[in-house]
Amino acid sequence: MGPGVASLEALAANAGTGFAVAEPQIAMFCGKLNMHVNIQTGKWEPDPTGTKSCFEAKEEVLQYCQEMYPELQITNVMEANQPVSIDNWCRRDKKQCKSHIVTPFKCLVKYLYLLSQVLHEFIEENSGGYWPGMSVVDLLPVMNNSAFPL
Repeated sequence: MGPGVASLEALAANAGTGFAVAEPQIAMFCGKLNMHVNIQTGKWEPDPTGTKSCFEAKEEVLQYCQEMYPELQITNVMEANQPVSIDNWCRRDKKQCKSHIVTPFKCLVKYLYLLSQVLHEFIEENSGGYWPGMSVVDLLPVMNNSAFPL
């Protein structure tokens, strides 16, 4: 078992205990500071430099994910399936803050990306379809309680 799987199992074991269980994600709204999910709290936080806003190229999004989550091996990005509402989203000058609904980008960790492919097959084979709103972390306990080996 690789170190990524062990980390994911640790995240799943800590679900609901106050420890980290949030997926790394970033969100952009042009004219506003980029936001990212604090994986320890699950809350959206503004760009810590106070300068980053609105990327157009996938490579820029990937680089930003890598900057926001330097402790993770982010190797790819993909747009999330569902839009989210993010509160207190401020302009660069931090004078106007509003809520916005956007579709964030998921920052895919090397092992998470591979595991998501396996999970998709697991879901298809065992549930007859996709479970909307479920993340990789949500599904790990289900897989651990099944005959599916991790």
